[in-house]
This record gives sequence, structure tokens and C-alpha cells, in this order.
Amino acid sequence: MNIFIKYTKLMLTFSMMIFFFGCEEDTEQLPQVTAGFTFTASQETGTVTFLNTSDKATKYLWEFGDGKTSTEINPINTYAAGTYYVSLTASNDAGASDIFKDTLNIIVLDKIALPITFDNSNVDYSATAFNGASFAVADNPSLSGTNNKTTKVGAITNSGAAFEGIFFDLKTQIDLTTDKSIAMSFRATAPISVLLKLEEGTSGPIEATANHGGTGWETITFNFNSSAKYSRLTLFVDGPGTTAGTFYIDDIIQKQTEIPCVAETTQSITAADFNLTFKTDPGTAIGSFDAVYSYALNPNFNNNINKSCNVGKIVRSGSALFANNQIELSGKLDFTTHSGFKLKVYSGATGYNVLVKLE
Repeated sequence: MNIFIKYTKLMLTFSMMIFFFGCEEDTEQLPQVTAGFTFTASQETGTVTFLNTSDKATKYLWEFGDGKTSTEINPINTYAAGTYYVSLTASNDAGASDIFKDTLNIIVLDKIALPITFDNSNVDYSATAFNGASFAVADNPSLSGTNNKTTKVGAITNSGAAFEGIFFDLKTQIDLTTDKSIAMSFRATAPISVLLKLEEGTSGPIEATANHGGTGWETITFNFNSSAKYSRLTLFVDGPGTTAGTFYIDDIIQKQTEIPCVAETTQSITAADFNLTFKTDPGTAIGSFDAVYSYALNPNFNNNINKSCNVGKIVRSGSALFANNQIELSGKLDFTTHSGFKLKVYSGATGYNVLVKLE
């Protein structure tokens, strides 16, 4: 009996010792989890890409702060603008877990649209530059003239190439049904011609030119004769010219045309009463030799020389020595009463001669 009791106690003691050592050994081998993540965000779309940096984890639960969750390792989530609290719970098969939290401040930049001021931090004012020009948003270099306030402005730098410029793809189309003019503050320190072209519209591209006096900040206005809608605004400083330098733009708005074009009431292309006003398109009555004729809107009727709504447009070949256009008349011109011609000519560049030849 005594032997049996002693043997039982010995077995119980031995079993307890084995169980104790086994528990201590499991605790030391349990892998510890460290949760963590980084992220990159797109200001254009609000899309956030998460990079999981957790250690010794095999399972993940993401709570994005907008009501959505994910169990992916490196998830992607798209947010609206706002502040969000993101939580990642990382765990492993042994039961260990850890939680990492971070705050996201999501700014989704709005696409550019008229009016353009360059001062709204929530708008993407990026422009596409081409043919050597460059563009940046800068501080107002001179508080004067039509822009005498501390503000951000657009800076266009020309390299000196012909037809270099920038364009904005707009969020909202420019609708010319009622308001047919685009005005802006423009800064230059020497006289310069500025060409504005509207593209990507419900009709073909149209363009207008405005002249800057070179006195610093001035308001220049581009008048159009169209009722179409356009989503791209393109600017050429000096158009076909090669002037280099930095020019500034600000406060681009759409407005009613202050000085409307004037529709012609008469036209004749006969020798007896020659009066070509482009009231209508003379079409094939005007021939071309290395100088292509087309019927076009007046690129600048905000002046006291030619307020006509439509004009004849000539695009000549730069390599042709005597590029010309001809009008064949059914009879001879009689200079008994009138001894000459009056011809209104528009060009964005200076220094051109116009030769009229009668044969």
C-alpha cells in the first residue's frame, strides 16, 4: 500500500513537469506580428495604392475608412476628396496580430475650366506645351495695369520657334451660342500678336487674333463668329513669328462680344462693278497657285479697319517665289473713273509686301 501511494505521487509529479516545460517552449516560438503600410495617391483620380509592410503576417484585414474593406495584401482603393482613417489588422496562423492606422487627406484636383484664375489649389492648371514652348504657374511678376493684385498667373515661355504654344483641355466646353468672346489679362513688355484657337468642338477649329500694346498687363479680347462648342483652348504667342521670351496670362473669361462683326450687304465680282466683300464664298472664282484660298471668319474684327464677319484666307507656300491667287473676269476693268484698288489685308506678322497684277 505504501509503495503504491509513493509510485502514484511520483507519476503525478513527473507529468506536471513535462506539461510545464512544454508551455514555456510554445510561448518562446510564437511569431510576433508587426502591422504597417505606406501608400501613394493620385490627385487626378483619388486612387490610392497601398503597400503592405507588415512583418510575420499571413492574413490582412483593411478598413479603408469609407465603408469598404479588403483582405488583399496590397489593395487599391479610390476615394472622393476628404479625410479618411485607414486601419490594417495583420495576423498569422498562430493567433498573433497587430493593428496599424494612418490618416489619409485626399485631394482630387478638378479639371480646368473657364473662368481660369490659376489661384484655386483644388484645380489642375497643367497645360500641354508644344513646338518648343513651356508653361508653368508662377507668382504675378508685376502688380500693375489690369492685374494689380498678388495672384498666381500662367507663364508661357517661347523658345523662338514659329507656331509654338500651349493648350488646355477643358472640363466644360466653351459654348459660343450667346457669348462669343474670350478675354484675358496678358502681360508683355513689347507689342505682340496673340493667336487663340478653339479646337475639339462640334464644328471645325476656329481662331482669332488680338494685339497687345506691350505696356505690361493689358486686357486682350478674342471675338468669334460661331455658335459651336469647343473643349480645347490653344494659345500661340506671336503666332507664326519667332519672338522668344516669357509672357504671362491670367483671368481668362468668356464674355459677350462688345464690338460685333458687321455682315456685308453687297458683293460683285464682275468687271463693271468689282466689289469683292466676301459676303458669300466666291469659291472657284478665285484660283490658286501655291497660295491656297479658303472662305473664313474674320480673325480680328475688333478694330476700325475691317469689321466684316467673313474674309478670304490665303495660306501660301513658304518655298514658292511668286505664290498667288487669280480672279478671271468676264470683261475688262475700266479705270476711266476709278484709278486704283483698295485692299484690306490682315497678317499676324510684319514686313510683307502685297503685289497686285492686272493682265
